[in-house]
Amino acid sequence: PQQQAEVLKRTALLLLILLASGALLILLQASRQVTQFKNPTLVFDQDEKPWFDLHDPLGTHLKLSEMPLHLSQAVVAVEDRRFYQHGFIDLWGIARAVWDNLKSGGVREGASTLSQQLARQIFLTHRRTVSRKLNEALLASALEDQLTKDEILEAYLNRVFMGGSLYGMPSAARYFFGKDVKQITVSEAATLAAIIRSPNFYSPKANPDKVVQRRNMVLKRMLDESYLTPEQYQQAINEKLKFVKVRVVERTETYFKDFVRSELINLFGEEILDEYGYRIYTSFSPQLQTLAESAANQEIARLQVSRQLYRYPDKPDLQVALVSIESGTGHINAMVGGRNYGGSQYNRATQALRQPGSSFKPILYTAALLRGFTPASTIELASEQPADLEEISENAQQGPAAVTLREGLRKSLNAAAVALIAKVGKVGTIELAHRMGIQSELPEVESLALGAGEVRVLELTSAFAAYPSAGDVVQPHCVIRIADSHDRNVYVEKQKPAPVLSPEIAYQMTSMLHDVVARGTAATAATAGLPFPVAGKTGTTNEYKDAWFIGFSPRLVCGVWVGYDNPRPIMAGGYGARVALPIWGRYMRGTAKLIRHGNFTIPRTLRPFSLCRISGGLATEGCNYVLRPDGTTYSAVYTEYLIPGTEPTFPCPLHVLAAPEPEGGFFEGLRKWLPKIIPPFSKN
Repeated sequence: PQQQAEVLKRTALLLLILLASGALLILLQASRQVTQFKNPTLVFDQDEKPWFDLHDPLGTHLKLSEMPLHLSQAVVAVEDRRFYQHGFIDLWGIARAVWDNLKSGGVREGASTLSQQLARQIFLTHRRTVSRKLNEALLASALEDQLTKDEILEAYLNRVFMGGSLYGMPSAARYFFGKDVKQITVSEAATLAAIIRSPNFYSPKANPDKVVQRRNMVLKRMLDESYLTPEQYQQAINEKLKFVKVRVVERTETYFKDFVRSELINLFGEEILDEYGYRIYTSFSPQLQTLAESAANQEIARLQVSRQLYRYPDKPDLQVALVSIESGTGHINAMVGGRNYGGSQYNRATQALRQPGSSFKPILYTAALLRGFTPASTIELASEQPADLEEISENAQQGPAAVTLREGLRKSLNAAAVALIAKVGKVGTIELAHRMGIQSELPEVESLALGAGEVRVLELTSAFAAYPSAGDVVQPHCVIRIADSHDRNVYVEKQKPAPVLSPEIAYQMTSMLHDVVARGTAATAATAGLPFPVAGKTGTTNEYKDAWFIGFSPRLVCGVWVGYDNPRPIMAGGYGARVALPIWGRYMRGTAKLIRHGNFTIPRTLRPFSLCRISGGLATEGCNYVLRPDGTTYSAVYTEYLIPGTEPTFPCPLHVLAAPEPEGGFFEGLRKWLPKIIPPFSKN
């Protein structure tokens, strides 16, 4: 028996040592976590200036002194009445809760202090386990040790869960009462405090009567704690609560903040959002973001004032998405995910799948160039549309019997695209689209030629970035570098350029898309007054449900989409050139003061050839005098940059005799033409 007692004694001592050691380790860990909490994780813009706190992306954090006193009094009265008297745990509160629960025969009262609740909110889960309660108590002890009571209360009021996606009293006041938290009444403050216990059960939308009953209980507690006089109490009890369904208008840059958080999760998992003390450097440009928001808002407002938009009984909001990417690096520097983040957190730039219409055609034409076609190659137009082909493009014009690829893309001819995909192949087109950065699944159907698949604005814009980047593709991203509190790098961007197109094909596509802007379906871009070269493509889907424009300069790629969340016609004649292009033009024009766009670079391996726009053959003198229907003439001669050996070998067969007879008769004509066929005598 004596030996057994000794063994039990040693075992108990060992367990005590282990428990003490474990508690000490947890306490040290808790202290470290609280220290980190005091050193927030900050996100910086491209100029390495602070952008936002990762744990407070909406920037709603208020000082305790900025919130009304009756709000903090209401919370303390109902959640932790002895908050300023006890330590990290409230022994008297625990005893009272145990007694109340024994009397009720169940768990009805909790005994967590505000410090414990804050520790749970910041560091822990809400699962009721012994280990969690121990960690919670130790974290609360560390909080009490390193923060003042007012600092703890301030953090609690800014972070407490209020239901749904609501955190903190500032957000809750705007959501439930449509006002700044500084303006709430005593009755409204008591209501917010009442919701804390069970945000879903006491939601004013779910149980308005229940929340009023609990509000009255909170007011009684405030009266008992001498926070209210009898007169103030009676006035607050009699006040009728007015809950509002308010649409809080917030800057659309919050969509970009959400994207930063999602990119961090993709890189490191959700645990990164719980870390403190890091410095996250991004490609976000506040100047370009302001330009993007202004361009989108002003042009949508212009459309609404014009009364050209279709009117619907449910009065939906016309939505817009915009993404701006730096070519060559894949750095996203501006993003608009919708009209108003407060109204909807759905990011149309990164989440919405929509038909791109003709804005997908450049990928098809790129696939053709990879198969040996050139911009001057001619293709016979399809005489009939395939059975699966719907009228989903912006231009149903059939044109002549055959056109060059350059002219087919410039005019956005459906028949040219249909004929081209028959030669290039659906599978090859889809494979190229994926290599260029489109991650969405695309249908293996002929109507893909007109943009029958669905893509996201971000991925299609990123695909276009291959053209000004000499054929290189970089996954679009915004997180560039992450450093710890000692400024030691823990992450540096890993996205590297991957060559998908040759520089020659990238430039030829750029040249063709420049023609679209200069003389084609996007010719209205010429009126935007852009002082740098641009290229791009419009897109319009069936019944004008989606309007697109994806365009780029040598430095910047920008994609714009406009439409309704529930696809429906935007307006009569709602082409991409009328609806999306003006937003793009306004934004790009504003960037001229911030960015040196430069010029498109012609690869040295390409050589200039004078060709006829109509036939694709080598230009003849007659190509300078093409007859218009009104009897006037114009020149169809242009310069095409081609790889030597791929140029056409035949002269234009259409305009051999199109040149007008020289004035002045035979001898005058002979005088003009002889120098062209007989070289001049050398002076040597």
